Amino acid sequence: MEANREQQSQASKRAIVLAGLAALTAGLCVLQVRTLASAQDTYQTQVTELATMRADAGAILTLRNKPRSAAMQTRPNQDVLAQVENALKTSAIDRSSWRDSIPQLPRRVAGTDYKEVTTRLYFEKLSLQQLAAFAQNLRQIDGTLTLSMINLSGRTYATPEYDVDVGVSYRVYAP
Repeated sequence: MEANREQQSQASKRAIVLAGLAALTAGLCVLQVRTLASAQDTYQTQVTELATMRADAGAILTLRNKPRSAAMQTRPNQDVLAQVENALKTSAIDRSSWRDSIPQLPRRVAGTDYKEVTTRLYFEKLSLQQLAAFAQNLRQIDGTLTLSMINLSGRTYATPEYDVDVGVSYRVYAP
């Protein structure tokens, strides 16, 4: 009997040890699951941050490659006129339509550190489509040049063409 009790006592001790090991294993599993869940959250956060950083880097590269919108110094008027001629060629506008160009004095852009430098151009017999093509091509050829003013006159009912007075301008940083 005593041997029987001894066996029961050892069986009980084994059962308690096994129950303890099972509880310990279960506790470790719960901790592992929590650790995995935390690692997964961290991973997802890092993936999102990486995607944001890649998008930001792409935006920076785009801005780096974008032409500056303001020059650091006044450029010779011949440079502006050369870009105008290139835009005319690209727009398939006959050079004979361009009658004159008159550089204007630079003027301060109110409330800024910039001056606007304008050259007035005079054209005869341009259609609105030609004028739009010229404006678009000029901007593509030189991103710093814009049309700052357009005056149309001289259209008759017989022809859809205008005499055009255009201001081609760029800005100069001049604090």
